[in-house]
Amino acid sequence: MKKFILAVSSLAALLISPAASQDILALHPAYTEPSVALQPAIEGTWSFDSFPKETVAFRKAGDNFYILRAHSEGKASDFEAVFTRLGRVLLLDLFPIVPDTIGNSLFRKQILPAHSLYRVTLEKDSLRIAALNIKRVFSSSPDRQKRANRSKNLA
Repeated sequence: MKKFILAVSSLAALLISPAASQDILALHPAYTEPSVALQPAIEGTWSFDSFPKETVAFRKAGDNFYILRAHSEGKASDFEAVFTRLGRVLLLDLFPIVPDTIGNSLFRKQILPAHSLYRVTLEKDSLRIAALNIKRVFSSSPDRQKRANRSKNLA
């Protein structure tokens, strides 16, 4: 019951936040241990036709999570990556791994990492990752739903 109340209060804070027009970010993960959905087919390096210089690589790192390394513009960023399902929809919860090479320990303590949420479609050798936007998720407009389905936002 506590987890449900926490989830509802977090959702309410997102809805009334001025950042409600942005991608979904949360202080708490979008999954619970029982809801984790391992995806063995995700392991390896993926490239995107639209962005030839960008890649993402998934490596299993624990019992129920992966490390995602994203290469973009010659720089690499690492994230803890956990898959979960909401009904039939596969979601990816990303949490940044802040490297020890950024500032000193006092500086790193001031960085507030957040979970970001993405919708994932994984079919054979095809991967699609789309950022979830709070307005798209909670809109009931058929026109907005069509635009959300055509979204090409890649992580």
